[in-house]
Amino acid sequence: MKNPHYESLGRRMRDYHRRHQWRLSQGGLFIPHAYFNMTSESLSYWDDVGFILNGRRIIVWWRHPRDLYKARIKDLAWEEAGDDPGDDWLFEGGTTNYKRVGKAHQAGAGDEYHGGDQDRPTQSHRVSSQSDSKGGE
Repeated sequence: MKNPHYESLGRRMRDYHRRHQWRLSQGGLFIPHAYFNMTSESLSYWDDVGFILNGRRIIVWWRHPRDLYKARIKDLAWEEAGDDPGDDWLFEGGTTNYKRVGKAHQAGAGDEYHGGDQDRPTQSHRVSSQSDSKGGE
């Protein structure tokens, strides 16, 4: 009992494999990832490898048991911790602290001044200095 659809898929896979060859290693394995930057002490958590079996390409993707263990521990920790409280406990009851910036908010122009008191000109000094410079009296 042959299924024409699956027969066609098999033929197309073999034809594709004939036209697009894999660069296989000496052992007949296709290794799609290069690990030039890894040392012998580096740890990997997953990898994949390919090979050809009966004219068909097979890819094996695996995860290292340490990765599975780490993922399981993370899941268990979230289960034990429970749901997120969902409130705004970090910012609740706090006061906002804004600093006014820009040319319009520099010394003497705004109602707030963040410098020393001796450097701050008063309103009377500004008026008298303007009249002195204009009239020359």
